[in-house]
Amino acid sequence: MTPIESVLSVGLMDVEENQAGNQVKLMDSFGGIQEVVPVVGLGDNTWQEVKPTYSSSPADVYVVRVDIVDSGAITSLVFCQGDETAPPTPAPSLSAMPSGPILGSITGTVLEDTNNDNIGDVGQPGVTVTLLDESGSTLAVTTTDSEGIYTFFNLPVGTYSVVQTNEPFFVDVTDADGTIGGTGTGSDTDSTILGITLTPGENKTGQDFVDELQTEAPTKAPTSSPTASPSESSQPSNFILGSISGSVSEDTNNDNVGDSPLANVPVMLLGDDGSVLATTTTDSNGDYIFSGLPLGTYSVMQTN
Repeated sequence: MTPIESVLSVGLMDVEENQAGNQVKLMDSFGGIQEVVPVVGLGDNTWQEVKPTYSSSPADVYVVRVDIVDSGAITSLVFCQGDETAPPTPAPSLSAMPSGPILGSITGTVLEDTNNDNIGDVGQPGVTVTLLDESGSTLAVTTTDSEGIYTFFNLPVGTYSVVQTNEPFFVDVTDADGTIGGTGTGSDTDSTILGITLTPGENKTGQDFVDELQTEAPTKAPTSSPTASPSESSQPSNFILGSISGSVSEDTNNDNVGDSPLANVPVMLLGDDGSVLATTTTDSNGDYIFSGLPLGTYSVMQTN
């Protein structure tokens, strides 16, 4: 086994902020610890560099081990190779790289367009966002924070989709796989970002949605003299929208009747072609609702 002459730095990403127990260990060829460097995490979406102080002799260091308690990923290891001091072994007893896959993340925002310029202006908190795998199965459900930000952590290599559930009376403007303010093929108002591909340890950002409140057409000012027929209708000019609601409950006594409500159960709204239109979760009473729906045929799917 060849010693590592000098470990210059270890690059880390997404280490939990202020989490005790995170550390980098410099070890000898027998697995003995030569030096322990504590790691003070800087939080999600933050890269940091850890540098040893070398209280021990660099010639004694053969293995670098990184212990992460909660979440995080190794992004780089910079070192100088020493001279070979012993015959090579068929396989190393310890690895300088983590044994499991390096995981990544997907993050974005849900923004409101407040001035009708097709650009997001302020974050929407509490919006439901669902992560789907390549087959369309639900992997996770989360909600945006106070700034409209959402994140899905600990994701292996793969292709994903993200679906946003519009808040009541909000409609889509655009999302990350379309063009803001686009028309025709550039229009993207399906509340879904498709084909998000992650490589090992990749933290994909910018997966954003922009919505706006529905508005009714303004009425004209009254004329000074009566007309033979009214010039404006008292009803809004756009479609009158509907909703679909229901509940999810548990049958506790096996009589095929729901007895107690189930909270936080993911429920998906599907279009006539089976595509996912929206996703929500049941409230504390087991109730769910999909609002702002035009005329059409829908299906509702509950995820157990």
